[in-house]
Amino acid sequence: MKGALGLTALSVAVSQVSAHYIFNQLTVGATKNAVYKYIRQNTNFNQPITELTSNDLRCNLADGGMNTETAAVKPGDSFTFTLDTPVYHQGPVSLYMSKAPGAASDYGGSGGWFKIYDWGMVLCVLDPYKKEKADKARPDIQRWIIKLEYGQ
Repeated sequence: MKGALGLTALSVAVSQVSAHYIFNQLTVGATKNAVYKYIRQNTNFNQPITELTSNDLRCNLADGGMNTETAAVKPGDSFTFTLDTPVYHQGPVSLYMSKAPGAASDYGGSGGWFKIYDWGMVLCVLDPYKKEKADKARPDIQRWIIKLEYGQ
């Protein structure tokens, strides 16, 4: 009985956990950009996510998100996304791309998405989360948007 009670208490505690990291900085090659330059600023700080059908989950469209500048990233260039705070329990993180039919700044991400990279779980990492992905497999890249999904 005590075991069942403990599991119930644990499941309630786990259900209250939510994501609390924000990818807010982009580095292309050796150029580290200002926070939120080339990244649509989110409006749902520190969660919890309460509306799973919101377009803000896909592309941070609220509050003028589509006015964000577009970075020039050529095939073969490396790019790094940095989080706003140190991470104490990394990943998993998935990186997706979606081709914009016109200007990336006008695209809300409603098209198809495909995964280009996964990072697995790493525990007890005290440095800010930075990862690189050099994409050489897509020589036709013109106008794309990239999103990261962080799971705990």
